[in-house]
Amino acid sequence: MTREAVIESLEQYFDDGGFWNDLSRRVAIKSCSQDAPFRPELYRYLTDEITPTLRALGFESEIYENPVDGGSRSWSPAGMKATTCRP
Repeated sequence: MTREAVIESLEQYFDDGGFWNDLSRRVAIKSCSQDAPFRPELYRYLTDEITPTLRALGFESEIYENPVDGGSRSWSPAGMKATTCRP
């Protein structure tokens, strides 16, 4: 895909309301990681919003449980803990 095609695609995504739709949907998820009652929402945010978006871009990701009791979940693109992160 050419640079021009990417820019045009992004402009259309923004102009057609796609950006605001995605942002509104994601902000509406109460994913407060430090509050235990919101943990299911955090997990939903990561699995239903972030992971599919990254997958569509050609990335793999993984969710790690925090080993600290009462700690929040952590998200990382697969490969970030290694030396490379590749689509």
